[in-house]
Amino acid sequence: MKNKLLHTVMVLTLGLGIFNAQNSGLKVLKSIPAEGNGGWDYIQINPLNHYLYASHSTQVNIIDPETLASKGIIKNQQGVHGIGFDQKNRGYVTNGKSNSVYVFDVATNEKVSSIEVGTKPDAVIYDAFSGKVIVANAGSNSLSIIDPSSLKVESTITLIGNPEYMASDGKGKIYVNIEDKSKIAEVNLKQQKVLQYFSLASGESPSGLALNLKNHHLFAACENGLFIVDATNGKLVTNLPIGKGCDGVAFDPETNHIFASNYDGTLSVYTQNATGQYIKLDNIITEVGARTLTLDPVSHKVYLPTAQYEKQIRENEKRLRMIDGTFHILEVGK
Repeated sequence: MKNKLLHTVMVLTLGLGIFNAQNSGLKVLKSIPAEGNGGWDYIQINPLNHYLYASHSTQVNIIDPETLASKGIIKNQQGVHGIGFDQKNRGYVTNGKSNSVYVFDVATNEKVSSIEVGTKPDAVIYDAFSGKVIVANAGSNSLSIIDPSSLKVESTITLIGNPEYMASDGKGKIYVNIEDKSKIAEVNLKQQKVLQYFSLASGESPSGLALNLKNHHLFAACENGLFIVDATNGKLVTNLPIGKGCDGVAFDPETNHIFASNYDGTLSVYTQNATGQYIKLDNIITEVGARTLTLDPVSHKVYLPTAQYEKQIRENEKRLRMIDGTFHILEVGK
């Protein structure tokens, strides 16, 4: 994912009406400390053990969010970005600097293999329908399709631009945000090819992506709002105002909540009513830098990594420096 140092809240013209904001009842419940310094990117929750896996500089922190106990650190990663899990109790970590995917045993945290992929691998997901692990290569504009049985790249799918996050429909298709083209790629995994590209119109630099399987709406996080696209025909449904610097989106099918995590220190929350109108619930105050997220589908809690920052930008630097020893994960829930 990309870094975004933006600090103000945007207002957009909406395609569909939005009712007045309501209170979701959600709030920041606690801050979970995590060892290590440096930047971070994705955070994921393992659906089997419900531990948090946070990519952080050259390592992945593994934490039990209930007890706050560390469950290990996967060290010596080279430009760590994404984390994914297959159904063989293995984890996959993308290393952007070594153009590889580090595979580890979830039970022991020990290395299983290292797989060479495309240039600057970023996001990684597991598609249960096809049984494949898919890696988005930001540097080579491609997807690497990994067979978990052989732990080898079985094919490479070329894209028209830089892929960011991906979402699966659970029926053999995945959707990929193309950051530098403001499009979404529709990919058939069985045919292993791009079927078409959906335009995000005025959407700028899409990053995070989520999918509501019930109504087939894609939620694409752009720099100028949350753009919603109908996955059945590629048409833009609406765009919703969110905070600045969004890099992560999640959809909870049980609560019908849509979450957009923003660098400016807000978590934008929406829902959709029975008539199809999108309703703004609230902007939860988080912390500056909390731009990525993961959702626990069982507890319905949202987790966002961040750190504390210095108060002023140093001379000849473009961004605020993080304060060493302050990396932590926020838990949002009821």
